[in-house]
Amino acid sequence: MTPTIVTENGHFRMAAGAPSGSTIITQVLQVILNVLEYNMDVGAAVSVPRIHHQWLPDELRVESWGLDALTVQDLRRRGHKIKETTPWGNGNAIAVTSDGTLEGAADPRGEGSPRGL
Repeated sequence: MTPTIVTENGHFRMAAGAPSGSTIITQVLQVILNVLEYNMDVGAAVSVPRIHHQWLPDELRVESWGLDALTVQDLRRRGHKIKETTPWGNGNAIAVTSDGTLEGAADPRGEGSPRGL
């Protein structure tokens, strides 16, 4: 579900995907945003702590260090239920770097490893 290919000006920019049921879309979106908006390399993009919210249960799941203490405090003050969780998911991605090479990364939460020819 949600294997995603991103193009830019008609050229391949990156691909990302993940298993894990209800968190798949969250993982893929966060990896893509980490690369394209926050300029992270692919290894960092798949490794950083994640956050996830869905309708049921109505709680914001946050990996350790996923949000800073002031953000957590402010969200709780606004009525959000926050549950700190162990690491979850297994997002993987490949992206074209600024010099035109391919960079791949496998999520350290999973058992995979990046391979290339």
